[in-house]
Amino acid sequence: MGNRSSDINLTIDEINYAIGDGEWLTINNYCIKYGKSIANVLNWISRGKVYKSEVVVVTELNNMKLIRDQDYSYRLNLGRKS
Repeated sequence: MGNRSSDINLTIDEINYAIGDGEWLTINNYCIKYGKSIANVLNWISRGKVYKSEVVVVTELNNMKLIRDQDYSYRLNLGRKS
């Protein structure tokens, strides 16, 4: 047996994060799911397109980032004229 991704829960500072099929994805898994590049997603995070409340940095795991499982690409189109 082994853990399926939907079975993984991470607790940091008494907050539980469901990883995989749950509410949170690793940056790599997010990129695979939504067809984005890692560089683009990290850029969105650094520029604030992905809010700090939607990213978790796990310092105990070499600063691995988890991102809330939702498509953020729509935020890039805000304020642009068609």
